[in-house]
Amino acid sequence: MRRRRGGGGVNYYGSTTVDCERELAQLDERGHRPLRTVATDDPGAGL
Repeated sequence: MRRRRGGGGVNYYGSTTVDCERELAQLDERGHRPLRTVATDDPGAGL
């Protein structure tokens, strides 16, 4: 039995609006995004 490759059935509808100036303003002087801080009492902290 041979399987077909490619031609996946992924379709995207709609659009996404991005504020480029806001996104770029979050970068530091080297162009990196700072690490996020998580409270230690946050259940998603993994501590």
